[in-house]
Amino acid sequence: DIKDFRKMLDDNKLKAPSLHTDLDTLANNMGALAEGAHTMGSKYVVLPAIPDDKRKTLDDYKRKAEEFNAAGAICRKHGIRFAYHNHGYTFTKQEGQYPIDILMKYSDPALVDFEMDLYWITNAGQDPLAYFKKYPGRFRLAHVKDSGGAPQHEMRDVGAGVINWTAIFRESKQAGFQHFIVEHDQPKDVFASISASYRYLSTLEF
Repeated sequence: DIKDFRKMLDDNKLKAPSLHTDLDTLANNMGALAEGAHTMGSKYVVLPAIPDDKRKTLDDYKRKAEEFNAAGAICRKHGIRFAYHNHGYTFTKQEGQYPIDILMKYSDPALVDFEMDLYWITNAGQDPLAYFKKYPGRFRLAHVKDSGGAPQHEMRDVGAGVINWTAIFRESKQAGFQHFIVEHDQPKDVFASISASYRYLSTLEF
């Protein structure tokens, strides 16, 4: 039960500033989603991915940006914010352009935020700092996980890879970051992984 889960968070002095959802829920069950977000204390609902068959062309991305605007408008009425979470494919050129630029261009900054996954943009060979400069203030959330670098791009605990976290966090204000969410998709030991990332980040100076 969501109220029981919220109590678990409170009892352990934890917060859930955002949650992931899907386009069908955003379009057809916004009332329940908003109620759940408020119960959790979440300010953001995030679309974590676009299905393969919905992003074959740049026109598909333009349509998605329009859907994002619609979702963002509904979210705003319910007192929450909508955001989109990137994977590597939005930083891979299609028809000579990066899909992320299409989503940025056709989505309304008043309605749509972005959750930058710093592993996936690095995996795609792009520079997060360049996107902070190009789209200042658009990235309210960040997924923080490290990469072992090319060619395998092994996911690693934060600080155990090649990503320059000092440089990234130094530009947090320009990016618009309000929340950093440490993540690891397949850790060998969940608690050892999050502990290692926490130790690194808690001593990082920028």
